[in-house]
Amino acid sequence: MLEPGSGNIGLVGLPWNLLSSVVLPALGPFADLWLVYLVFTGQMGVAAGVLAMAVLADLAVSALAVAADGERWSLVALAPLLRLLWRPLQLAVVIRSLRRWAVGAEQQWDKVGRYDTVYLPPGDVDLVELPTVDGLETVVLFDQDG
Repeated sequence: MLEPGSGNIGLVGLPWNLLSSVVLPALGPFADLWLVYLVFTGQMGVAAGVLAMAVLADLAVSALAVAADGERWSLVALAPLLRLLWRPLQLAVVIRSLRRWAVGAEQQWDKVGRYDTVYLPPGDVDLVELPTVDGLETVVLFDQDG
């Protein structure tokens, strides 16, 4: 990271990646808990102000991203949904993952069911041989027209 020949990727990219991928997502639930605390202690004005600032920041960052990528500006209008809908869903997944980690539960991966079935064409189908290309094998396909 501190080698002069590695350029700015080590000095700028890795700390930014650490900040945006680890530190800020880890602090996000604490910010949400603080907002819930403000609501329960009757400080609705402060909670609404903080939430409004967060939504405005989301709108500004979304507008910059849309402008940089040349996307449709209507996408910026969806930015508040990220804060109000996606964020609680993400928090629920993080809480579930932390609970499973704390109790040592195994990960249950979704498995594709296998039924050992193969479709075979009828026996009276004629085979068609495709022309070969130098260095490639001959490919045989089924001629369904007969």
